[in-house]
Formats: sequence, structure tokens, C-alpha cells
Amino acid sequence: MTVNDTQIENSLTWDELIDELQKILDVPKHLRPAEIDHAKLQSLMDRYKSDRKDWGKYALQESHKGYTRNGVINYGDNANLLILVWNPKKVLQSMTMREHTAL
Repeated sequence: MTVNDTQIENSLTWDELIDELQKILDVPKHLRPAEIDHAKLQSLMDRYKSDRKDWGKYALQESHKGYTRNGVINYGDNANLLILVWNPKKVLQSMTMREHTAL
């Protein structure tokens, strides 16, 4: 078995990712940062093979902002899964303005 085969075998669908995150984060108590297995969360995210069909409906953009934060799911007091959509034109304008004001 090659590395690619292992990655495919261990990959998660969008729904599986949401469910796995929910098992860890959507618990009845507020978790302190030390109680969260951040490496496990990162591993789950890494195993998801991104597909726009999954998250595209959440990828809304407000044209007047540099980026838009779109909520996907709330995991109680512990986390929110967000989709961030960057507006390259606004981000570049913002960077240029900051560079000029710093002079």
C-alpha cells in the first residue's frame, strides 16, 4: 500500500468530519484549552479531502469586506466551524492603505 492509498483509505467525507468534530467538541461542559486534543483536531482536518460541493453553500462573500466569516456549525460553548472567504481586491486595497499610512 502506498502513502496515497493510505491517505485515501483514511480520508474523511464532509459529514464524517462534522460528526468527528462534534464528538470531541459538542460536549455538555465548557472545555479548557488544555482539555482539547488539538493534534487530533488537526489530524481530522488533514484527513478531509476538500470538495467545494461540500462547503460551497457556506462560502458567501460580502463584496465590501476584505474577508467574510461564514458559520457552518456551532459546537456548543467550545467551538464554531467557520468558512472564511477572502476578497483579494479588498485585501490588497487594505494592505496598500496600511503601507501608505505607515510612512
